[in-house]
Amino acid sequence: MARHHPRRDRSTSILSLVVVFVLLGGLSLAAGYFGGQYLLSGLRGPARETPSPEELEPDDEPTQTMLVAGESMPLYRVQAGAFGARVNAETRRDELHSMGYPAVVKQSADGMHRVIVTVTSSEVEADRLANALDSRGTESLAASWVVPSFSRQLTVSSEIGDGLQDLVTALGGLLLAEAALSDEGDISARAEAVAELWGQVKAGDGAVPDEFKILMEEYVAPHLDALQRGVESRESRETFIELLHALAEMGIDGG
Repeated sequence: MARHHPRRDRSTSILSLVVVFVLLGGLSLAAGYFGGQYLLSGLRGPARETPSPEELEPDDEPTQTMLVAGESMPLYRVQAGAFGARVNAETRRDELHSMGYPAVVKQSADGMHRVIVTVTSSEVEADRLANALDSRGTESLAASWVVPSFSRQLTVSSEIGDGLQDLVTALGGLLLAEAALSDEGDISARAEAVAELWGQVKAGDGAVPDEFKILMEEYVAPHLDALQRGVESRESRETFIELLHALAEMGIDGG
């Protein structure tokens, strides 16, 4: 018959309790750590990704508001007829071409199609051309014409803003020089300056206002190429007349 050892049983019970308390303490510490991390993450909000360099850049580039303005141009326009039907005006234009004169057809506000032979700042030159046409059987009229001043309040990038007014000023000087029938050397130098300024504006980071882009690319640029070479062809002169009318259409009297 085995003997019962109370002391050994008591030691075993105490050891078991110690093990249980150690395990419970470890579990409590683990639960406290992970629970604390969870609560902290909730307070901080979701983790943020490191922004890319593109995201760090500002959304909008620096801009400036500026007034771009051009002076009015008092000129003389020689007209060789006005027709209700465009086809008749084009027939007259072709006749003038065959005689070696530049001529374009422009529709005026009253609906008439006017055949414009030249535009100049010289009243003497306008009268001389009108008389020459009359002597060849083409009735013509020299009349004063003003390309009005224009002004635009524009918000453009700072990159191109400073150059835009310089471009308009240089372009006005070129047009006046050509209207005055200046010597080819002066006109060629002015055309080169306008071309250089236009290149600088286009190279800027900002967008060129649409109306100036159309004006420069459709009217001015083809004309500049001819003027820089010192060529005063019929086509070049006609482009000059078209450009003046384009400026008149976008002009605002009184700024």
